[in-house]
Amino acid sequence: MLAVAVRPLALTLTLWWRFWPQLVAMVLLGIVFGDLFMQVAARAALLNHMAGLGLLTLVALTQLIVTVAMFQTLLPALPAVRAAQQAAQGEGETGPRGSARLARMVTVALLPFFA
Repeated sequence: MLAVAVRPLALTLTLWWRFWPQLVAMVLLGIVFGDLFMQVAARAALLNHMAGLGLLTLVALTQLIVTVAMFQTLLPALPAVRAAQQAAQGEGETGPRGSARLARMVTVALLPFFA
């Protein structure tokens, strides 16, 4: 019973140890771009309040993209998730690669906000 409870922690530590440079780099890029977009939105809000609010969505979009990119980074180490994705797509089909895959995942993550 204890082994079942410890297994997710062991997987988390294994993934962290294997992918920590990539994950830290993505978080730092997310912080830099999030702060940059926040500054742009604040300066635009001084000129036009609605433009500032509109540009503020870039901050939330940056956080979403960083989260999805981190999951994409961890995907090779999670064979069960990859197998489930391939089963959902069908055996013969191959999904998009690279930036098309990231764009598709960000789009899927954004769908609930438009519903």
